[in-house]
Amino acid sequence: MITGSLWPSEMQRCDSNALVAGVRCCIQVRHDEAMATKWTRLGEELKAARVARGIEQQDVAAQIGVSRGAIRNIERGDITKVSPTVRQYARIVGWTEDSPERVADGGEPVRAESGSAPVTPDLAMDVQESLRRGPLLKSQVVEVETAAGKVRATIVLRGEDGMSEETLLAALRAVQVDVSTREPRHSQE
Repeated sequence: MITGSLWPSEMQRCDSNALVAGVRCCIQVRHDEAMATKWTRLGEELKAARVARGIEQQDVAAQIGVSRGAIRNIERGDITKVSPTVRQYARIVGWTEDSPERVADGGEPVRAESGSAPVTPDLAMDVQESLRRGPLLKSQVVEVETAAGKVRATIVLRGEDGMSEETLLAALRAVQVDVSTREPRHSQE
């Protein structure tokens, strides 16, 4: 009759037909709840970091190459491990490689150094440096379907260090992006 004294709230969810199975079930419920809390915490922290950086869910999804639903599942804690997608998400919000495990284990994320690895090796160095410098105003990924396939534009707006939030917001409102494709003009000799 030990089962009557073990975690009464969990016992209600156990199989009452079998004493051994009931105890096993109760232990499993406690383990599952702890795991859910672990992944929920990680998802909430990733979401908070994303929101703090002004990044939209769809922008994270587009950068990683997954659906928005996949990002939503991560943020809800509907995951079972730190996957490559979770690691990419962590990098996007500025965390170090081991931060997802740290957060899942109850710790705090570690911010990646601003001068760390290149954003992507195929971008010019001055573009990579520009993407790291100054506070983030807004970032957005825009996809357009064309007859030849999708065209994706990644827009990152950054301010100067020390600017007031009011000045940064005014600068953001004043930005207009003209996206036009022009054939390069060749001089005829």
